[in-house]
Amino acid sequence: LLRRYRARGLSVRGLRMQLLSLSVLAASPGRLRVRVVDRLAGGQACDGARCVPLPRDRADRRTITLRRTAGRWRVAAVG
Repeated sequence: LLRRYRARGLSVRGLRMQLLSLSVLAASPGRLRVRVVDRLAGGQACDGARCVPLPRDRADRRTITLRRTAGRWRVAAVG
């Protein structure tokens, strides 16, 4: 989505995601796998001179794998 806006010469500002649900699928000390349902809830597409609100997005389901590296959680995969 962001690449398509950038290809049209637009920047996105104030992007907000709304988390509708989260389920833990697997957890260990260094790895966490979750399923989330989220959607775009706000933001604007700007061309420098003016900004217009982004359209509401439909909810999407994703599986996200996080890994703990050097004391921080990092996204390892999104599917």
